[in-house]
Amino acid sequence: MNNSITLNQARTLINPSVEALRSSCSQAVDEWNRASPVMHAALRSSARAHVLNNLIYHFAAQNLDGVVFGEEKFQRYMRFGDFLVVRVKLFDAAMRTRNYPTRQAKRWIGQNPLPNFPVGRLHFGYRLDPTASALQDAFITLPTGNRFSPNEWVWQIMGESIEAFPVRTNFFGDEIFRSEVA
Repeated sequence: MNNSITLNQARTLINPSVEALRSSCSQAVDEWNRASPVMHAALRSSARAHVLNNLIYHFAAQNLDGVVFGEEKFQRYMRFGDFLVVRVKLFDAAMRTRNYPTRQAKRWIGQNPLPNFPVGRLHFGYRLDPTASALQDAFITLPTGNRFSPNEWVWQIMGESIEAFPVRTNFFGDEIFRSEVA
């Protein structure tokens, strides 16, 4: 992995915004749940994820101060300071994104150089419960581009505590689990 952002650097930049990120995610799911039942039945899971992501960005723009929102080559993002950029992603059970990545997305998650973007590129990932009507948990992660080990580190910011990942922290940023990855 290239010279990417550490968990402590990410905590320093994002910690003041964690509550607003959590709130934005909750507001998006609440808004989705107010949608017509016909809408819920008509949309496939990928379309639902797209709607939820748009709602999360919408509420984050209202809730976050000092964060710049942008889009480049259909990749939406939030910029925290000069060297940290975050994308909102729906995760599967293994904390992987659930789409077919474009070349741009592969370069993003592999932390490869991208014009106009710093190397510190993270995901604000969320998972829904089995009914897809409530948030199960949410994380800030450093993606690796490796499907077998999708994240260099995982910082849980919402939900019940997860089990084993390379680095796991609670909402307050305390490291509560670490395993060495060979």
